[in-house]
Amino acid sequence: MSTGADAVAPRLRELSSAVLAATSVVDVVDAFLVAARGLVGVDQVHLVEVSQDAAVGHARVVAYEAGGRREDAYVMVLDERPSGTTRVVQTGEALIVAEARGSGFLRPDYTERFGARSVMFLPLAWGGEVRWVAVLIRARPEPYADEQVELGQLIADQAAAGLALIESHERRESHADRDAALTRAAAALNASLDLGTVLRTLTLEADLAVSGSMAGVYLGDGVTGGRATAGHNTPPEWEGYLMKPGEGVGGQVLKTGRSVITNAYQQDVKLPENPIATALQTAVAVPISWDGELRGALSIGFTSMRRVTPTDLRTLEAFADLASVACRNAEAFQAASRLDALTGVLDHGALEAALAEALRGDEPVACLVIDLDGFDAINERDGHRHGDDVLRRVAGVITRECGELSLVGRFGGDQFAAALVRESGETAGRIRSALVAELGVEASVGVAEADAALGAAELLDRALGAARAAKRAGGGRVQTA
Repeated sequence: MSTGADAVAPRLRELSSAVLAATSVVDVVDAFLVAARGLVGVDQVHLVEVSQDAAVGHARVVAYEAGGRREDAYVMVLDERPSGTTRVVQTGEALIVAEARGSGFLRPDYTERFGARSVMFLPLAWGGEVRWVAVLIRARPEPYADEQVELGQLIADQAAAGLALIESHERRESHADRDAALTRAAAALNASLDLGTVLRTLTLEADLAVSGSMAGVYLGDGVTGGRATAGHNTPPEWEGYLMKPGEGVGGQVLKTGRSVITNAYQQDVKLPENPIATALQTAVAVPISWDGELRGALSIGFTSMRRVTPTDLRTLEAFADLASVACRNAEAFQAASRLDALTGVLDHGALEAALAEALRGDEPVACLVIDLDGFDAINERDGHRHGDDVLRRVAGVITRECGELSLVGRFGGDQFAAALVRESGETAGRIRSALVAELGVEASVGVAEADAALGAAELLDRALGAARAAKRAGGGRVQTA
């Protein structure tokens, strides 16, 4: 093969023109493959894309054979075993192996699989990192001449420059796209009160912002795991899947509370049982927290290896913050919708649901019903506006006297109820006395103690019956069921 100036210069110009005109990584890679075969004389080219933690490499193999061109691919772990690729990544320098067999630079299984004899390992580096390694293989024991090594390094540098330009261009374009996606996502918080709708919009925009293949939000914790709540490019059966702690990158975030990135998803991660994960190579997940607690994870998956930059991570953290706001707003709205609009205590349905939850615990539970005596006369004498104010103040007295471990609700009209997880008779008497002393309002109070046979509704009914019995007996007293 001639490598004189007349033969070399046109090929270098072709590579330079192709690199400058390239609009994608594939364009640059294809141009490099043509130049490597024409200028250096190789039987195979392996282009290994190195993960950002330098732990794995994803290789594209092009072999030139008598029958034409054959392509292959593999994933290699860059560990302590003999590897020219690992050495180039660690040193940033080219490695020339005149005879691969027995050299100690290549693993025997690698040499055997690819029939490697003379091998040139070349770094494609920029930004202070080896990002790719080009492996030029000859299946014949013909060492590379110094001129060929120099040409190999030259075309590797040209390819690296082209890849760096593509990356720089993509980053410039992505800034505007990310800002627009964040703006749309923030607007979604005000567009709907439905949490599912908001989270689906957030996952869509987060996925678009970093050019992901799929995205999902898992809500949960590090004990029970995270439930798949909203996703983009996920199959219908994915929603509702329970991501166990430590499973997938989302489960790792739930377990550790920290962001997680992997460029070797199939090797590094405990794979979820859901088949959606089988196509992923790169994945990143960030925590979703509010009120000082870890509540979930936002996860993005990529079907090809992709470097997740600090800017990517900050962008996804911003989306996670928006998800936190959406979840907090939904919690507040749900809580507000379960409160009595006049007094601010629980409404009847919310009280019964909370009481049912309390009954499932280990603490003894008692229920009080406080029925105001003569409240209709207050409304008739002083008007309903004053009556409403009295009800609000009654709710405040009951809440104060019951204490923090209690549940207080408005049973309806001028009736209130409370669930206590401690002694009830003394509290009932204290409530009645405080209402008289502070508001001049008398009350009949019914008390019912829980037992294993009573549900929440039955316990409330029993306390209500006791309050009615107290009222029939003249009012202003505490009656135990």
